[in-house]
Amino acid sequence: MDSVKDFNHRQILLGKMKCAEFGFKRAKEQVDLLDRKIRDTEIRYHRAVEAERKSFRYVLRQRLLVIERVRQYYEEFATRKADEIRIVWRQLFGRITDEMFEETREMDESGESDSDSEMSGVEELL
Repeated sequence: MDSVKDFNHRQILLGKMKCAEFGFKRAKEQVDLLDRKIRDTEIRYHRAVEAERKSFRYVLRQRLLVIERVRQYYEEFATRKADEIRIVWRQLFGRITDEMFEETREMDESGESDSDSEMSGVEELL
């Protein structure tokens, strides 16, 4: 009977991990997309500054602020999902070496645009 409970508990944890990994991956994709959008908007903003178009500058500056804030929300969400993955991993497989997650955090902080390389640290854990 205990083995059935253990099996069911393990399946629930695997489901949680799969859901968290999906959320992490999607959040990273959105961060990359928003990074490109920020770069494009900054280019337009600087062109408006050079052309002394104050009305465009104001609108573009407001847009930049909103996009940057949304990007921060996605980064925060991705961080929470990474922490959730770490917790579930510990519950499933015991103690994790901190080096695995340090590598993942370093990749996140370095700002690599290739989402596959960012996910490699999490995929190694699987």
